Amino acid sequence: MNEKSAAELAEVLGGAICLLAALLVLLQALIIAVTRAGLGAGWSSLLVGVVVAVLGVILLRTGTASMAPSELTPDRTQGQLKRDASAIKEQVR
Repeated sequence: MNEKSAAELAEVLGGAICLLAALLVLLQALIIAVTRAGLGAGWSSLLVGVVVAVLGVILLRTGTASMAPSELTPDRTQGQLKRDASAIKEQVR
C-alpha cells in the first residue's frame, strides 16, 4: 500500500467514525424527543433501540442476500466472453 492509498483509507475511516458519532448523537436526540413527548426515559431508550435494531437486521439480511455467490457472478463479463469466443470461431472458419 502506498502513501496515497493509506491517506485515502485514513480519510474514509475518519469519515466513518464521524458518521457513527453523528448517528449516536441523533439517536440520543430522538430519545430525548420521545421522552418529552410523554414516554419515560427508559421506555424511550428501549423503543428507539428496538427500532434501530430492527432496521439493522433488515439492512444486514438484505445486504447479505445481495452478496450471495449467485448474485456475485459477472453476468455481463460471461456474456461478453461468449460473444468474443463466437467471433473468434467465425474468423477461424
